Amino acid sequence: MPTLLPLLTTYSRSQAQFLTDRQVILDLASKGSIVTFEYVNNRQLKTPDVSNFKLIAEGNAGNKVDLTTNLSFAIFNQIPLVEPNANRLHEIQFSGELDVRAGNVAHIGSIVLGLSGMYERLLNNTITSAGLVVPNTKGDLAVGQFKITIPVKGSGVKIPISLSVANRTDLIKETDVRGNVGVTLDLDSLFAKSNP
Repeated sequence: MPTLLPLLTTYSRSQAQFLTDRQVILDLASKGSIVTFEYVNNRQLKTPDVSNFKLIAEGNAGNKVDLTTNLSFAIFNQIPLVEPNANRLHEIQFSGELDVRAGNVAHIGSIVLGLSGMYERLLNNTITSAGLVVPNTKGDLAVGQFKITIPVKGSGVKIPISLSVANRTDLIKETDVRGNVGVTLDLDSLFAKSNP
């Protein structure tokens, strides 16, 4: 038993140093920028196969602002038989999101304001999952969204409230305005409280 106390003390010190060093690495990683590339070969049963290429970049400006951008394009692997005059380049899409942490509000926590937008150029008419061409659906699609996320302090619960406006949808060329309210549960924040 007399040798157990020094071993426990040594272990406790090394564990504390590990946690400190780990937090330094996590802080550095959270301040860095991320750039990723994604390729998806979307193979369907009744619709043409499509290859999708996407470039995603994320970074932050200071401690309170995050910016994410996406650029993608999709091509038909083969010209669809149901629409022989189709363009091989199926669609081009650009989107971005700006999140700003507005600061802590007493008894609530850190509120996040978000502004996002997406522009998509559909170069061909939409082909449904049944393999049918929907006429007059090619064109421009633009969507904008404003969101505020309110946390419930100390609970891991967040309440996002958003307003979205679109000039059209994939199939219908009419303006679309929507409001959404939700509830999310962040299990990571709850589990982090139980860890030393």
